[in-house]
Amino acid sequence: MTTKTTSKKHAPSPPATPLLGHIPKMAKDPLGFVWDSAMNYGDVVRLQLGPKSFYLVNHPDYIKSILQDNYKNFVKGYDLVEPVTGRGLLISEGEFWKRQRKLIQPAFHRQKIAALIYGMTQNIDAHLCDWQKNVDSGEPLDIEAQMFKITRYNLVRTLFGFEMGDEVDKAGEAFEVCLEYLQALMKAPFKVMTYLPTRTNFRFRKARKVLDRLVYSMLEKKKNSGAEGSDLFSMLLREQSIANDTMTDKELRDEV
Repeated sequence: MTTKTTSKKHAPSPPATPLLGHIPKMAKDPLGFVWDSAMNYGDVVRLQLGPKSFYLVNHPDYIKSILQDNYKNFVKGYDLVEPVTGRGLLISEGEFWKRQRKLIQPAFHRQKIAALIYGMTQNIDAHLCDWQKNVDSGEPLDIEAQMFKITRYNLVRTLFGFEMGDEVDKAGEAFEVCLEYLQALMKAPFKVMTYLPTRTNFRFRKARKVLDRLVYSMLEKKKNSGAEGSDLFSMLLREQSIANDTMTDKELRDEV
């Protein structure tokens, strides 16, 4: 890794175009651009995406300083994903984050997580049996699609403790649309573009409605059936009861 000389006021930065900054290069090859920036401009690189400046931090010591040693001096800055995720632990800050973390943490104790592994391995074994049919027949298999499918089924089983059937595929398709929307947001130089009547925005709003409908229906089903299961949501409901504090349906949706 080489480090370019620069003034004390600014971190080094690759050449950029007027107004758009590094957006064209990011749009063309995101991973390649980030990699080249790290290799050619050192431990801290300033990236200009439209009117906003971002900093690419590459040295482990600096990353530790930001995420662990001096974390109170920094905010996550994940507001960009809030239209998809809501205010879950991923993006929340301050006292609200502390409260949510306190309610959720017991459900993620390592002994409780270990108990979920059996169900995951059963699901994986079932899919491997299906894959064997392709091996026997010589038919090609889309591994990426299959791995997403396994992940989706395992998430639903461990979260809620029941099957979704075809609904899990609908959820997967909707989530992929949401990911495409987030990628478009990162490339958009101005936030106003998220409000324009574009095809990407229309598809995202439709996909979000699909996800919300599925999540809220599962939450209602689980709450009506009680919190006796070993799934994460049942454990979360029990821990909230013990703590005498509960999340709203919207807060639960955001965490899910």
